[in-house]
Amino acid sequence: MAVPWSVCLPPRGLLVHKLAYRDHQRTYSRALTAARSKYFSQKFVNSAGNSKQLFYTINSLLNPPTNPHTDTRVDKCNRFMDLFFTNKVASIRSSISRTVLHPFDTTLPHTLNTFSDFSAATQTEVEKTIKSVNTSTCPLDPLPTQLLKSNITVVSPLITTIINQSFHSGQVPSALQTAMIRPRLKKPSLNAAILSHYRPISNIPFLAKILEKTVAHQLHNHLNTHNLYEKFQSGFRSAHSTETVLVNVMNDLLLTADQGSPSLLLLLDLSAAFDTVDHTILLNRLQTVVGLSGTTLHWFQEYLTGRTEFVALGQCQSSPHTVNCGVPQGSVLGPTLFSIYMLPLGQIFHKYKISFHCYADDTQLYMKMDSTTPKTLPSVLQVCLEEMRAWMAANVLQLNSNKTEAIIIGTPHQTQSLSLSSISIFGHDIPLSSTVTNLGIRLDSNLTFDTHIRHLCKVSFLHLKNIAKLRPSLS
Repeated sequence: MAVPWSVCLPPRGLLVHKLAYRDHQRTYSRALTAARSKYFSQKFVNSAGNSKQLFYTINSLLNPPTNPHTDTRVDKCNRFMDLFFTNKVASIRSSISRTVLHPFDTTLPHTLNTFSDFSAATQTEVEKTIKSVNTSTCPLDPLPTQLLKSNITVVSPLITTIINQSFHSGQVPSALQTAMIRPRLKKPSLNAAILSHYRPISNIPFLAKILEKTVAHQLHNHLNTHNLYEKFQSGFRSAHSTETVLVNVMNDLLLTADQGSPSLLLLLDLSAAFDTVDHTILLNRLQTVVGLSGTTLHWFQEYLTGRTEFVALGQCQSSPHTVNCGVPQGSVLGPTLFSIYMLPLGQIFHKYKISFHCYADDTQLYMKMDSTTPKTLPSVLQVCLEEMRAWMAANVLQLNSNKTEAIIIGTPHQTQSLSLSSISIFGHDIPLSSTVTNLGIRLDSNLTFDTHIRHLCKVSFLHLKNIAKLRPSLS
């Protein structure tokens, strides 16, 4: 837009200059495109066999990073901290009616196989662990992870010494017990101004990951050697995945349908389960059920009770928050500790012979329905759910009724023979759905998978569209 004091100069230069400029412009544009294509093609080659890194590379092309937090004041960081942890966890814990059931009174036998001392870590083991960890750097790290990895022979003896000192003393360095939390939108389409649309993403120091992975390796060996894992817990275990859950559950449901009976499938969801774990109960479980004692038990006590965290937005940070309950979700040990915490729940299901399978905090219950009593739940399931309710209250866990789903599975004739429209779980009416989403798979009542196939087709077209967007960056 012209302004009064601007002076419009007549255009100068020859046509040949204009043509030369356009020619150089096209050459420069082609060079940029070629360089971009070469760079990302090499990144794709380097990501071979690493699906996580490949996803990050593709996502950086399709969804360039944006910062929705224009307001990065300290008070907003504190509001996020209250939303994610302080108020949320306090609200859940205060709403749970603690029963007379003692949380330590379980049917789990006390193990005689003790684990009192860690084995000393070797430099070779530490170097192997360092190489296996992602190169992402946490702002709490004193130096970039890539620089540390490139000088692994220099730093690995020092890191090995730190780890072994921690093992020997049963102490966890305080610098490794702080987590920085970055809020991330749950979905790009959500309103960025609403705080509840974010989920907390924890970042822990790189050295903390190395220490925890070394501990986790020895803990997993102890659990596997003495067969202490729950057989039907597939979360965060070697040779287990969501596929093992789905294959097992689908196979059982199909066999029941072949035998002429429908099945009831319950998908239970817990509210902030990782964040409400009671440390005293967990430590007792580590001692009596897993067999930790001595220095090893003291190490886990220090690991759980000395943690702090803060929310960061840009250069602003919230006030530090002392973690009095819960297991750290962004950590290596957190998921395994949660599985140990949930071990007695499996014993309740075994006691009543209710089929189940878990993946972390996602629990599935399923059992054969009696078509002769189409309007009522089996009495054994009702008794099991009541005992489960009491156990969860005693262990400070709460059912999320808004995300809990129920469905009748069977042939069309079998499902129509039942007249249930909803079931009552812990005082909440859960409506029976015609389709549910189970660990990413959409199930319908007759297991035709038509709904899931339609969803896959829709997603496939989206991926084809994205491939077209990626084409200029590929060789």
